[in-house]
Amino acid sequence: MENTYSSDLTIKSFAAEVILKHLGAILDEVQGYSVENGIEPVHRIRVASRRLRNALDIFSPFFPTKQINHFQESVRIITSSLGNARDLDVQILCAEEVLSSVEDRRITPGLKRVILRLKQKRDRVQSGMYNVLDNFNNAPEMIRLHDDFAQLLVPGSPSLIEPIALLRLSWETIMKRLQEFLSYEVFLSDMEFSNELHQMRIKAKRLRYSMEVFSPLYPDELSPYLNAARKAQEYLGLFHDCIVWQQYLSRFMDKEKVRMVKFYGAARGLRRLEIGVLFLSDNRKQFQIKNYQNMLQTWEKWKKNGLWQELTLTIKKPLFD
Repeated sequence: MENTYSSDLTIKSFAAEVILKHLGAILDEVQGYSVENGIEPVHRIRVASRRLRNALDIFSPFFPTKQINHFQESVRIITSSLGNARDLDVQILCAEEVLSSVEDRRITPGLKRVILRLKQKRDRVQSGMYNVLDNFNNAPEMIRLHDDFAQLLVPGSPSLIEPIALLRLSWETIMKRLQEFLSYEVFLSDMEFSNELHQMRIKAKRLRYSMEVFSPLYPDELSPYLNAARKAQEYLGLFHDCIVWQQYLSRFMDKEKVRMVKFYGAARGLRRLEIGVLFLSDNRKQFQIKNYQNMLQTWEKWKKNGLWQELTLTIKKPLFD
């Protein structure tokens, strides 16, 4: 996007408000983080970091490149580090839910072994995650950046001071993200387009976060589109999670065999684990198919109702009022 409004203090103040909101959310969670608090703080920090990265991407043309690039890299490290932990937390929770639903005792040894290995891996990730969060929380540049953005705040609501520049930026940003998202619609026709559907999930997330940034400009008007983007992100995320499961479980038995031979000199008992692992693999495959079918039905409903065309009209209308 061209830096059309680089001198507009309204945009800088609005940007500072958004950036400080998400930075503050990260710092609050990081300062109180403890593994005893469960898995939700990890999720909240990760989501806040994603929202912050999206805001930095939108507003980067209005700030010094060096300042924003360094900030973005620091936040990216948090997102990446916590992403590994969060993915493992989700897998553990999923496997535990499957385990709690089965009654066949032949299945449980394999499921319990999968959960054990996932938890062991999660423990190994924990120490590195602590280091990343601690470094971010105590970095002097974070304090300086916070103060720099705080100085840009204008009393009251910056979106009401000179809204036209913000409305133009909102239009350009949301339309770009919407077009990127919809460009992947063609790949919804076949489950085999797994890489493309994963990219579509990322685009849904960016569209959703961008709408969240500018939602104060459209009081209560973006709710249906935000809900739809969130739902699309959820469907596509669950679809991708099932693929990750298949990849993980396809290697799982080979690794267990190596461990058994190393410690016991033979792979006796492998079959006892295989029953549960195959059950989990089939469970995730069936869930993937059902989730995919539900996604297609929801998408057709959105198309029939002209949802995305309505979004275009909603963000365009204030420009001409």
